[in-house]
Formats: sequence, C-alpha cells, structure tokens
Amino acid sequence: MFRAITDTVYFQQWGELNRIHALPEDVRVRLSRLVAQDVGPDAVVASAFAHVDRATAYVFTPAGRTAAATEGARPVLAREAVALVANGAGITVFVDSDAVSPYERRHLYLPEPGGTPPRILHEIAAILARCQESRARRRAAEHQAADELGALLFGPGAEAAAVEGALRTCGLPAQGPYR
Repeated sequence: MFRAITDTVYFQQWGELNRIHALPEDVRVRLSRLVAQDVGPDAVVASAFAHVDRATAYVFTPAGRTAAATEGARPVLAREAVALVANGAGITVFVDSDAVSPYERRHLYLPEPGGTPPRILHEIAAILARCQESRARRRAAEHQAADELGALLFGPGAEAAAVEGALRTCGLPAQGPYR
C-alpha cells in the first residue's frame, strides 16, 4: 500500500516537472533554429502554427500594424487590430521583451479562443520575444558600427585602412562615390 501511494505521488510530481514545455520538441527545436538564423516574426509564426490545424494567428504592434500572420489570415486594419486587442476579443498574449521599449512590444493575437492551449501560446510568445531581442541586438550593433564610422570620418587623420574596415562593418563597399 505504501509503495502504491509513493508511486502515485512520485509520478504526479514527475509528470508536473516533465510538462515544462507545451510545444512538441521538434517544433521547439525548429523555432530555436529560426531565431538563431535571425528570421522575422512571420517565419516564426508560420512555423509555430504549422502543426496546429486551422489556427489563425497575428502578431500586432502596439499601433496595430500586422507584423506577422499565419497563412490564409485575412488582412486586419491597424484601427481594427488595436480595438481587437483592447476589447479582449479572442486571445491576446503579450510578447514581453526587456530589449525593447513599451512602444515596441508586440501582441500575439488569436481570433478563435480555445483552438490552441494557452501554454503553447505563451511558449510561442516567449520565442517571438527572443526573436525581437535578437533584432534589437542586431540594430544596436548596426548603430554602434555607424557611430564608429562617423567618429573615424570626423576625427583628425583617419587612416584609409581603418575607414575601409569601418565601411565594410557597416555593410558599405570600401570603394564608392563617397565625398
């Protein structure tokens, strides 16, 4: 009897620990690879909802612009998107990223509630946040490279090799019609 009780408790506890992730392993791995490749939110949403039958999902900016949508989703005007998120129609999950300002935080929106479990939506939102953080890091690196190029160009006695290296870092050709 004692063994049956401990086994029941153990399997309940282990089952809870084992359900940390709601997305299937292959989907999670594929989404992580996409984020590592610096793809946009459209590719992440398409891949995330490919295994969910007939799910329609959108990623809205705070201003209501559609950043991504599943294939076959009808276009949504910005005004309508803001109203949908504000009114609580459907399911809205915030894509919470510390790397962006509150004005850049996005919303994962599903018009049909109940089609996808909430834990999966929260995992997809977390992956979209990683995607947004990656984009913010890339943008910061681009700004850093442009600042360094500007400092070289305006500084006294800039060496040609250093300027060429800074141009390449910014993605510009070393030889061009520059003045």
